[in-house]
Amino acid sequence: MIRRYGLGLASVVLASCSATDPAPGGSAGAGGASVGGGSGATNQAGSAGLSAGAAGLSATGKGGGSSAGASGGGAGGASPNGGASGSAVAGAAGKGGAAGASGSSGASGSGGASGSGASGSGASGSGGLAGSAGASAKYCDTHALASAPFTVTDHYDDVYSGTASQVTEYALPSVCDEPSQANAVGTCAEWKYAPSTTAPTQVKLQWVSDAAFVKYAPTCMALGMTRVTFSARGDVGGEKLTFGASQATPIAVSLTTTWTQYSISLSGVNYNTDAQGVDPAFFWQTDPVNGTIRFAVDDIKYVNN
Repeated sequence: MIRRYGLGLASVVLASCSATDPAPGGSAGAGGASVGGGSGATNQAGSAGLSAGAAGLSATGKGGGSSAGASGGGAGGASPNGGASGSAVAGAAGKGGAAGASGSSGASGSGGASGSGASGSGASGSGGLAGSAGASAKYCDTHALASAPFTVTDHYDDVYSGTASQVTEYALPSVCDEPSQANAVGTCAEWKYAPSTTAPTQVKLQWVSDAAFVKYAPTCMALGMTRVTFSARGDVGGEKLTFGASQATPIAVSLTTTWTQYSISLSGVNYNTDAQGVDPAFFWQTDPVNGTIRFAVDDIKYVNN
């Protein structure tokens, strides 16, 4: 806050004048001393000026002239409000001389300047931020949860991404009839990937649910699933692919000519998506840098052990 301060000024005016009557043979009387009135305390009047003019005495006792005592100037009391003016007491007349003129009244103290406080203007506060909308319900919060073991190919449809013309799928793969697959669950399938000679691309085959419920409704897995297991083999060995499931970290695999079980860890993975549960449930992906490969996959399932 800024304050302005006022200063009261007191004017002191001293005036003296006296009329003297000439007196033959007498000497002039001594001038009377004048005492100024004291300044008054704040908001109080200054004290009156006093004059003590002594009478002039002549040598013969006759008609000596008397100098009038000068009136005391009463200083105005300094205060934010003007002090009362000081009055002067007239000097007494000299013996045989004319009376001293009355002292002029002390000038009144000037009024103190009024303090004006600057008004504070507070800036208006900005409006609060709007509250965020409540989170929408997750799909799996309102749908049944599938328990382990869960067979992927029985509940998901396989869909290609990339140029599918580079892939050949065998209708009746003989490798799926091998004894090692007697206890496998789900659908066994075999593919050949031959990269295009002009515009080779990666090809990805994903097992996905159908949000429109045309074929397979979205699936939600129960808590506690630990991994996705599957079996795979190559035609000549050394076939390189990438396998993945849901939101888990994919794994790179180099196949052998015998059926081998592999697993994808679900540790710390939120495998149920908010929109429609587990999606994709499983996938494999080829890369043209690995050339032409032939391979088979079987027994894809979610387990909790």
